[in-house]
Amino acid sequence: AALGARSPRLRGPDGRPGLSSARGAAAEGARCGGVTVFGSWNGRVEKLPKNQLSYNLLGISWVDSSWIPILNNGSVLDYFSERSNPFYDRTCNNEVVKMQRMTLDHLNQMVGVEYILLHAQEPILFIIRKQQRQSPTQVMPLADYYIIAGVIYQAPDLGSVINSRVVSVLCI
Repeated sequence: AALGARSPRLRGPDGRPGLSSARGAAAEGARCGGVTVFGSWNGRVEKLPKNQLSYNLLGISWVDSSWIPILNNGSVLDYFSERSNPFYDRTCNNEVVKMQRMTLDHLNQMVGVEYILLHAQEPILFIIRKQQRQSPTQVMPLADYYIIAGVIYQAPDLGSVINSRVVSVLCI
């Protein structure tokens, strides 16, 4: 359901929509036509269809400005589950709960991938966790996403941070 006339946008690390000069992964999203991502590898610019978004999502962000005025603890998971958000996995248990019109409390009784609101500082900061539920009491974190002023970013994992630091030291 569209909340406004503006389209959601993917943004590059420099914050601008479209092709980014920093790391080369950015794009604009279309609400119905999927997301087309432009990437730059070895100096070539390539166009990737949505079903080939297997590259690292750390270099992009996503925002739908029509949601920003109404973001709160109760609406942030609906915002995160927007159709054009490339970070959201449509096969997760949250989708099953939504389709069957159950409450999020039912996620604890299911097994599989789910998204939870881990932390909130309304209205500016929300942290969403993607996790694999193995039992009602056992979960394994898969990824964290942070939303700052309505813009969604994937938080880097420890391996990515260490790899980046090692590469920057070796390239000096």
